[in-house]
Amino acid sequence: MSLAIAEAISNSLRPYQERACAEVEQAWQKCQAVCLVAPTGAGKTRMGSELVSREPGRTLWITHRNELVEQSADALRAIGLDVGIVSAKRTENDQARVLVASWQTLVARSGTRPPADLLVIDECHHVGAEEWTGVVSDYAAARKLGLTATPQRRDGKPLGDVFQALVVAAQYSELIRAGHLVGCRLIRPPQAMGSDLANDPLETYIKRAAGKSCIAFCRSIEESEKLAERFTEAGHPAKCISANTPAALRAHTIDAFRAGDLTALTCVFTLTEGFDHPPTEVCLLARGCSHVGTYLQMVGRVLRPAPGKQDAVVIDLSGISWIHGTPTEDRQYSLDGKPISSSGALKVCGSCGFTWDPDDYPRAEGCPKCGFVPEPMPVIKPRIWDIELEEVYAGADTPDSAKNREFQRLRRLCKEKNWGLSFAIKEYKKLFTDPPPLSDITEDEWREEYHKLVAFARSRNYKEGFALVRFKEMAGRWPPRNWRA
Repeated sequence: MSLAIAEAISNSLRPYQERACAEVEQAWQKCQAVCLVAPTGAGKTRMGSELVSREPGRTLWITHRNELVEQSADALRAIGLDVGIVSAKRTENDQARVLVASWQTLVARSGTRPPADLLVIDECHHVGAEEWTGVVSDYAAARKLGLTATPQRRDGKPLGDVFQALVVAAQYSELIRAGHLVGCRLIRPPQAMGSDLANDPLETYIKRAAGKSCIAFCRSIEESEKLAERFTEAGHPAKCISANTPAALRAHTIDAFRAGDLTALTCVFTLTEGFDHPPTEVCLLARGCSHVGTYLQMVGRVLRPAPGKQDAVVIDLSGISWIHGTPTEDRQYSLDGKPISSSGALKVCGSCGFTWDPDDYPRAEGCPKCGFVPEPMPVIKPRIWDIELEEVYAGADTPDSAKNREFQRLRRLCKEKNWGLSFAIKEYKKLFTDPPPLSDITEDEWREEYHKLVAFARSRNYKEGFALVRFKEMAGRWPPRNWRA
């Protein structure tokens, strides 16, 4: 069962979902088209299907890829809606109250498009091509609902020419606090690396997250296939998925990953949308990324909670989080394009000038309009630097498991340097605000700490009370009298 269907089957709305649906309905009283922003894990399909169920007229639910038509239809049926399908392969129950179709089908059926009182546009940040805008224009009288986690077109143009109002379902912090997303460990170099990588992808995975289920985003098919081979040779079975992977093989590979037969999937320009497997723990970024929307979609693959999953791990080898922010940072959204910068990811035909998004034409070898194929550019392999990665903490919101690891590291450092435990406690408070857990510190360690304080006080000619007070500040109690002899 897909995650979208599982979300739809859940009868009760979460509090923020009910709030978001109410805000959309209020916005519809003032305007016709509303964009609902739901970060990965917030359940945009559930909220969209709920709003559809409340509308009495006919609904046309539009997906941005043909492969998602069946998945969306199943999710809508799961809450008891009468659903039909309009696709290039078949038309089923076309008199149903809710019809699901892809953009490609609707563009091809100009003049014979089904009537609709409500238009739901899934992944609405893809609405940009001139042909797609024409479809929206043909439903001028219909209400419109856009669903997306990243309300920004790939070319940087705003969505305000389609939608007049924006509703944000929830921020990352709210979703994490409620347990609908997990916290994130971000491991990255000390600065953005451009097109280079700070470390070798496989070596970093083995060092930081060996054995954890992983999705690795690579720059080219060649690099992705090679990385999958290296993962497998190292004892972590992996397969590559790209736009060239046949549909049947792609489905088989994803099923193997979900079943645990594969530890990792390596991919190129795929798996950023329409794929969710909550147990996945590691997002390995072995590529650059100039568009914040793509970045958020990639890291979003590992933020969903699952039994036994404490947190997500994002290994950012090119330092793109320095440009786009940490994965779970609360975001400011708008319809004017300001929060998300231009990606420069569009392609322009050198012959006819046609501009297109590669995600919209994943199998196009050349220009989708005139067929022009440019001469291939030489592939320049990125340099791999031997730079130590640093783990980034989120203050008091850092997962307890990460806090504990850092405190244990600080304690080991104090022992190696013969420093007092007060150093570890002070550094811990700097990072996480609250004092560290002290329950596993033995009486022998406390006694040793007290004697260090006494020795320090004597070396500075301080009064005996100095060591007593400092010890109580750390331990929350006075040292036993038999230690003071």
